[in-house]
Amino acid sequence: MNNALPIVYILDASVAITGAFVAARNTARALAGVAHVVVVLPKNHAIAEEDLRDFFCVETIAIPPLSKNIAALLSYLPQLCVGAWRLRRLMRRDGASRVMVNDFYVMHPVLLRLLGFRGTIVTWVRCDPARFAGPLAKPMLWLVARSSNRVVAVSAFIQHLLAPVMRSDMIYDYYAGQPRAAKQWGQADEKLFVMIGNYIHGKGQDMALAAFITAAQSDSSIRLAFYGGELGLQKNRDYRAQLQARAAQSAFANRIQFHDATRDSAALLAGAYAALNFSQSESFSMTVLEASGEGVPVIATRSGGPQEIVVEGVTGHLIAVGDVAAATACMLSLAANPTLVKTMGQAGAAHVQQHFSRVSYTTQLRAILKV
Repeated sequence: MNNALPIVYILDASVAITGAFVAARNTARALAGVAHVVVVLPKNHAIAEEDLRDFFCVETIAIPPLSKNIAALLSYLPQLCVGAWRLRRLMRRDGASRVMVNDFYVMHPVLLRLLGFRGTIVTWVRCDPARFAGPLAKPMLWLVARSSNRVVAVSAFIQHLLAPVMRSDMIYDYYAGQPRAAKQWGQADEKLFVMIGNYIHGKGQDMALAAFITAAQSDSSIRLAFYGGELGLQKNRDYRAQLQARAAQSAFANRIQFHDATRDSAALLAGAYAALNFSQSESFSMTVLEASGEGVPVIATRSGGPQEIVVEGVTGHLIAVGDVAAATACMLSLAANPTLVKTMGQAGAAHVQQHFSRVSYTTQLRAILKV
């Protein structure tokens, strides 16, 4: 490997395109020219080669998922040990002394320390630890605090959750797109509401569907499109099937579409009237950031991170988690006012450029990694 530049490893448990993976890819872009970024993914990942081109190199190791399945639990520690051993060998081969861990539950760096690694470990916390790991959250965070040089929260929401346990830095992910003018809509135009997010219980597709079915009774111009993946899990396939069955049984089936995960969110957002994010808990939300950055108003739940991106009444609307009536009212309000949608879109794009810039992210990241 060409070692003219420092080598930064990113350890990411994503098996498909996720917000965490997008953030890792954006990191590679941010460090282009100052560091070689090597991404390390699970052996069973299904991320396409074209989505990995921004990385200097791609490696795979065993990254066992947290699971309540007995067989998975029994194999967790052996897989973790094998994965950490391979990671140590790869980093020694490349002379790499810096590793970014893309979320706290990826525990390989704890074993890296036991294997003699004395370089820099920076661990990101991208999800609510208690919601994700339950009773395992506290011991995992304890190990993270003792093995990492720095811990980074992706939002003030996450930093607040970590405060009783550890000190953390807070760095917002950045918007990687280019600013463009918000689209002008006519009153008679079809108005597409889009929801980008993997089909997972708690992401809010069920709430979006319920709100749309009610709103569609009053406004014939609105449409709804879902985009997301299933991450190879049967429970997610079942959830998507349930949503599709419910949509098919409604009177508005021809106005509701279900799509697989998109590789180009900017392209689909170009035709979106507004974007939806109705998660029960959201640490930050790359999809909300991208929608606002693309000049699309957002209706989102007050689920954590979105309220740090959306400015109520200025760039979109914030509603309570699970409030279908409020979601319906917001959709109808925006549908009735194309001029407001354009104004909100312009304000959203300007807000993102000011507060979630690549320059700010890169400056903070380089200071932490010392590259």
